[in-house]
Amino acid sequence: MLKSDLLDTLAFDYARCCQCVRQYLTAQGWQLADPLELASQIWQDLSAPLPSESTAVKAIQTQVWQRYAVFLHENCRQPGSDRCEQAWTELYRWLRQQAHRFTADRDEQDSLVQLAISDLQARLEQSPLKAPRALWAYALQTMRAKMIDEHRRRTAVMRGDGLELSLEEISAGQSGPAESDWEEHISDHETSERSVEDHVANEQVRQQLRDFFRTHLATDLQLRVAEEHFLNGLSPQEIARLLGKKPHEIRMIKARIVQTLHHLPPEAHRKLLDILGLPPGEDLC
Repeated sequence: MLKSDLLDTLAFDYARCCQCVRQYLTAQGWQLADPLELASQIWQDLSAPLPSESTAVKAIQTQVWQRYAVFLHENCRQPGSDRCEQAWTELYRWLRQQAHRFTADRDEQDSLVQLAISDLQARLEQSPLKAPRALWAYALQTMRAKMIDEHRRRTAVMRGDGLELSLEEISAGQSGPAESDWEEHISDHETSERSVEDHVANEQVRQQLRDFFRTHLATDLQLRVAEEHFLNGLSPQEIARLLGKKPHEIRMIKARIVQTLHHLPPEAHRKLLDILGLPPGEDLC
């Protein structure tokens, strides 16, 4: 199907594509790419049939974060320039938003992000990634590795071993890939390019849901419960232990959240369906 056919069937034209790209970049706080230039590149790839506007928007957003990762990767490897500093600032900010997935302690989150950024800087100085558009997933894996390093270090100290082993030291005595190939070995099933893309796309959806919850939920406690239950998959009992509450209190809060989502205004309801990739009329909860 040609783009002219898409225009007839979806009323989704180049101007709408530019708008989507600009909105997405602004929402993420990404400033290294020119929105119009990026939109022009993306529009050239939108020649396949897209059954709905929500599908078109999702396809554009996927293109944006993939292509922007390349911008970020290139500028992170240009030390001394203003754009390099901006690139590392944006990557730091993005990792800081993801750090809660590894620990609830804010001081530990800051430490993990700092360690991950330091490691990424050293590695990218040595060699570029073979798949720059997967930079987001590699950055997450680096932070996960630092978390495991810290856990092993603390465990050793608690045992009184006085032994501090990093993942690299532990792996040194095992057969496996050379360090120069670090970027190709993400974790478990994430080794294929498609899996990496799905992983990062899922992170983008999670962030959109967090933003949606912040807009539509009444209290910080409701927001925390929604994130822990719907995004992190914790049960009411687990959330209660985490927050120092009783399970029945968490169940009541969850019930109020579900009621709120069931009674969203039409526009908000459509936005949530778009974020979740659900068709109109789908039951949310």
